[in-house]
Amino acid sequence: MAEAKIDEIGRWTKVKLDILKRYAAEYSKILSSQKTPPFFHVYIDAFAGAGYHLSKTTGEWVLGSPLNALLVQPPFREYHSIDLDGDRIAGLDEVIGQRSDVFLHEGNCNEVLLPDGFPRVRLTISRAGLQARTLPSRPLWPDVGLEGHSGGGKDAVARHLHELSHLRN
Repeated sequence: MAEAKIDEIGRWTKVKLDILKRYAAEYSKILSSQKTPPFFHVYIDAFAGAGYHLSKTTGEWVLGSPLNALLVQPPFREYHSIDLDGDRIAGLDEVIGQRSDVFLHEGNCNEVLLPDGFPRVRLTISRAGLQARTLPSRPLWPDVGLEGHSGGGKDAVARHLHELSHLRN
Protein backbone atom coordinates (compact mmCIF):
# COMPACT_ATOMS: atom_id res chain seq x y z
CA MET A 1 0.00 0.00 0.00
CA ALA A 2 1.32 3.43 -0.97
CA GLU A 3 1.27 6.25 1.54
CA ALA A 4 -1.70 8.62 1.38
CA LYS A 5 -1.00 12.10 0.02
CA ILE A 6 -1.51 14.61 2.80
CA ASP A 7 -2.77 17.98 1.62
CA GLU A 8 -1.14 21.17 2.79
CA ILE A 9 -3.89 23.65 3.54
CA GLY A 10 -4.04 27.41 3.80
CA ARG A 11 -6.04 29.55 6.14
CA TRP A 12 -9.22 29.53 4.02
CA THR A 13 -9.41 25.76 4.14
CA LYS A 14 -8.88 25.91 7.90
CA VAL A 15 -11.75 28.42 8.14
CA LYS A 16 -13.95 26.13 6.01
CA LEU A 17 -13.14 23.16 8.26
CA ASP A 18 -14.00 25.20 11.37
CA ILE A 19 -17.33 26.28 9.84
CA LEU A 20 -18.18 22.70 8.86
CA LYS A 21 -17.28 21.45 12.34
CA ARG A 22 -19.54 24.01 14.05
CA TYR A 23 -22.36 23.47 11.54
CA ALA A 24 -22.19 19.67 11.91
CA ALA A 25 -22.42 19.97 15.70
CA GLU A 26 -25.49 22.22 15.58
CA TYR A 27 -27.10 20.13 12.85
CA SER A 28 -26.59 16.95 14.86
CA LYS A 29 -28.05 18.57 18.00
CA ILE A 30 -31.18 19.62 16.11
CA LEU A 31 -31.73 16.31 14.36
CA SER A 32 -30.96 14.25 17.47
CA SER A 33 -33.60 16.16 19.40
CA GLN A 34 -36.36 15.28 16.93
CA LYS A 35 -38.61 12.71 18.55
CA THR A 36 -41.62 12.53 16.21
CA PRO A 37 -40.54 11.18 13.85
CA PRO A 38 -37.06 10.34 15.15
CA PHE A 39 -34.29 11.05 12.67
CA PHE A 40 -31.59 8.56 11.80
CA HIS A 41 -29.10 11.14 10.63
CA VAL A 42 -25.89 10.34 8.79
CA TYR A 43 -22.75 12.25 7.87
CA ILE A 44 -21.62 12.01 4.25
CA ASP A 45 -18.27 13.40 3.12
CA ALA A 46 -17.96 13.07 -0.66
CA PHE A 47 -14.34 14.36 -0.71
CA ALA A 48 -13.00 12.83 2.50
CA GLY A 49 -9.26 12.79 1.79
CA ALA A 50 -6.97 11.20 4.36
CA GLY A 51 -8.85 12.76 7.29
CA TYR A 52 -6.14 15.21 8.28
CA HIS A 53 -4.03 17.94 6.70
CA LEU A 54 -0.84 19.89 7.24
CA SER A 55 -1.15 23.64 7.80
CA LYS A 56 1.00 25.68 5.41
CA THR A 57 1.21 28.54 7.90
CA THR A 58 1.90 26.73 11.19
CA GLY A 59 3.19 23.33 10.08
CA GLU A 60 0.73 21.72 12.51
CA TRP A 61 -1.60 18.82 11.79
CA VAL A 62 -5.22 19.82 11.24
CA LEU A 63 -8.11 17.38 11.52
CA GLY A 64 -10.10 17.07 8.30
CA SER A 65 -13.86 16.95 8.05
CA PRO A 66 -14.27 13.15 8.44
CA LEU A 67 -12.37 13.12 11.74
CA ASN A 68 -14.05 16.30 12.95
CA ALA A 69 -17.42 14.68 12.25
CA LEU A 70 -16.52 11.72 14.46
CA LEU A 71 -16.00 14.13 17.37
CA VAL A 72 -19.44 15.76 17.04
CA GLN A 73 -21.75 15.37 20.03
CA PRO A 74 -24.40 14.12 19.90
CA PRO A 75 -22.96 11.75 17.32
CA PHE A 76 -24.34 11.04 13.89
CA ARG A 77 -25.76 7.53 13.56
CA GLU A 78 -23.52 6.66 10.60
CA TYR A 79 -20.53 8.19 8.84
CA HIS A 80 -19.86 7.70 5.12
CA SER A 81 -16.56 8.95 3.70
CA ILE A 82 -15.84 8.82 -0.04
CA ASP A 83 -12.60 9.52 -1.90
CA LEU A 84 -11.20 8.68 -5.33
CA ASP A 85 -7.79 7.83 -3.88
CA GLY A 86 -7.64 4.35 -2.37
CA ASP A 87 -4.52 5.23 -0.38
CA ARG A 88 -6.40 8.07 1.31
CA ILE A 89 -9.30 5.76 2.16
CA ALA A 90 -6.82 3.16 3.49
CA GLY A 91 -5.12 5.85 5.58
CA LEU A 92 -8.46 7.02 6.92
CA ASP A 93 -9.30 3.42 7.79
CA GLU A 94 -6.04 3.12 9.76
CA VAL A 95 -6.75 6.32 11.70
CA ILE A 96 -10.39 5.49 12.48
CA GLY A 97 -10.03 1.77 13.12
CA GLN A 98 -12.90 -0.69 13.20
CA ARG A 99 -16.22 1.00 13.90
CA SER A 100 -19.61 -0.37 12.99
CA ASP A 101 -20.95 3.12 12.28
CA VAL A 102 -18.23 4.15 9.79
CA PHE A 103 -18.37 3.23 6.10
CA LEU A 104 -15.48 4.09 3.78
CA HIS A 105 -16.07 4.17 0.03
CA GLU A 106 -13.32 4.33 -2.59
CA GLY A 107 -14.45 5.84 -5.87
CA ASN A 108 -16.01 8.79 -7.62
CA CYS A 109 -18.67 10.27 -5.33
CA ASN A 110 -21.00 10.71 -8.31
CA GLU A 111 -20.91 6.95 -8.83
CA VAL A 112 -20.84 5.93 -5.15
CA LEU A 113 -23.96 7.99 -4.49
CA LEU A 114 -25.88 6.11 -7.19
CA PRO A 115 -28.44 3.47 -6.11
CA ASP A 116 -26.17 0.47 -6.56
CA GLY A 117 -23.33 2.03 -4.61
CA PHE A 118 -25.22 3.85 -1.88
CA PRO A 119 -28.67 2.27 -1.46
CA ARG A 120 -28.92 2.83 2.31
CA VAL A 121 -29.45 6.57 2.08
CA ARG A 122 -32.27 8.59 0.59
CA LEU A 123 -31.34 12.16 -0.34
CA THR A 124 -33.80 15.02 -0.25
CA ILE A 125 -32.99 18.56 -1.33
CA SER A 126 -35.06 21.36 0.11
CA ARG A 127 -34.55 24.99 0.99
CA ALA A 128 -32.91 23.76 4.20
CA GLY A 129 -30.21 21.99 2.20
CA LEU A 130 -29.22 18.46 1.31
CA GLN A 131 -30.62 15.94 3.77
CA ALA A 132 -29.96 12.21 3.96
CA ARG A 133 -31.85 9.41 5.65
CA THR A 134 -30.93 5.76 5.81
CA LEU A 135 -33.48 3.42 4.34
CA PRO A 136 -32.18 -0.14 4.27
CA SER A 137 -34.58 -1.49 1.67
CA ARG A 138 -35.49 1.50 -0.52
CA PRO A 139 -33.74 2.80 -3.64
CA LEU A 140 -32.10 6.21 -3.57
CA TRP A 141 -33.27 8.10 -6.65
CA PRO A 142 -37.04 7.53 -6.82
CA ASP A 143 -37.39 9.30 -3.47
CA VAL A 144 -35.36 12.39 -4.33
CA GLY A 145 -37.57 15.41 -3.76
CA LEU A 146 -36.80 18.99 -4.72
CA GLU A 147 -39.03 21.30 -2.76
CA GLY A 148 -38.84 24.79 -4.20
CA HIS A 149 -36.23 23.89 -6.84
CA SER A 150 -36.64 23.51 -10.58
CA GLY A 151 -35.56 20.25 -12.17
CA GLY A 152 -35.31 16.97 -10.32
CA GLY A 153 -33.83 13.54 -9.93
CA LYS A 154 -30.18 12.61 -10.34
CA ASP A 155 -29.32 15.70 -12.37
CA ALA A 156 -30.47 18.05 -9.63
CA VAL A 157 -28.54 16.17 -6.94
CA ALA A 158 -25.45 16.16 -9.16
CA ARG A 159 -25.80 19.94 -9.71
CA HIS A 160 -26.20 20.51 -5.97
CA LEU A 161 -23.18 18.34 -5.14
CA HIS A 162 -21.18 20.17 -7.81
CA GLU A 163 -22.12 23.53 -6.27
CA LEU A 164 -20.87 22.26 -2.91
CA SER A 165 -17.67 20.78 -4.34
CA HIS A 166 -15.82 24.10 -4.03
CA LEU A 167 -15.74 23.42 -0.27
CA ARG A 168 -13.04 20.78 -0.88
CA ASN A 169 -10.34 23.39 -1.61
